[in-house]
Amino acid sequence: MENEGIPKVRDSMLEEARHICVACAAIKAAMAMYRRYYLENRRHKRELASRLNDILRQIFGLQQPSASTEEKYTTTDDAYSAVEKPRGLLFQARTLIKRTLGTAESKWKTESTPDRSMVDKPSLAIYYLSPFQVYLSENPVKRWSNNKGKLIFKYLGTRKGQPVAKEILMELFWPNAEPQAARNNLNVAIYGLRHVLSKANPDYSYVLYRDGCYLINPELHVWTDYQAFLEHFKSAQRFELRGEQDAAIKAYQMAESLYQQDFLEEDRYEEWSESIRIELRNKFLILLERLSRFYFKQGDYELCMAACGTALVADSCNEDFHRLLMRCYSRQGHTHLALR
Repeated sequence: MENEGIPKVRDSMLEEARHICVACAAIKAAMAMYRRYYLENRRHKRELASRLNDILRQIFGLQQPSASTEEKYTTTDDAYSAVEKPRGLLFQARTLIKRTLGTAESKWKTESTPDRSMVDKPSLAIYYLSPFQVYLSENPVKRWSNNKGKLIFKYLGTRKGQPVAKEILMELFWPNAEPQAARNNLNVAIYGLRHVLSKANPDYSYVLYRDGCYLINPELHVWTDYQAFLEHFKSAQRFELRGEQDAAIKAYQMAESLYQQDFLEEDRYEEWSESIRIELRNKFLILLERLSRFYFKQGDYELCMAACGTALVADSCNEDFHRLLMRCYSRQGHTHLALR
């Protein structure tokens, strides 16, 4: 009688082993996809950087104005002004070339290079869709003086440079405090925030106060991962409307690569972040639905299972992904898993 239970235990263990094998296969497929995606985009980035280097050399490599324009421009600075140098482009160009081509910057750097204050304008990168991280001109902010200052910075980073009245910040982060106490708390938090940010560049003001409002300095070149996610998502939808499926899939994949976790997952009890979090999660599920069906149609069941698995982590009750996952099991011959 004691031996009768052995087959059941063995079957249960085999079932668990099958689940582990399927999960490992899905993870392996996802890793392969991301590596392929990374290599393709790294190559494309280098090509774009090389082209950008050529453009900058042509624009800024002139030593003297040509004879035909000598009467029109009396100095090389006048000639450069004629091409209306966009400040943001100069900063992005310098950073991109420095990171991808190494010494390429020296190829277009001349005595008439634009003013350094223009080229060296600080940048700001904020990651909301992964553990929160801030980079000031590629240098990570490692220590925050207080949590409220950090929360205020997170909020200001979602405002796209728009000013926020101090009363709004007081109500958001100190809703139960007396007005004077809330104002003092806000002043302390802003002081600590500015102190942390000033370590990257003591001569630059990252957070400004104007007309009773706070805002991130609009002269900064600001990049946020969640805005980039939305841009790729919108691009993918536009490609779909035009029937450009391959371009749409690539755009969806780029958006997927940015979404590492829900928006400010560590601050899910902050009410102001909830609407953004829901919007982004819904779009993430839409792109996973598009990608999973594309992978299934192409017969790439492992990638399809990986996309379904990711979606079910975000929404475990989504029947569409459960059904598609069962179809993948069936196509791979795992009928017993499809019936579960």
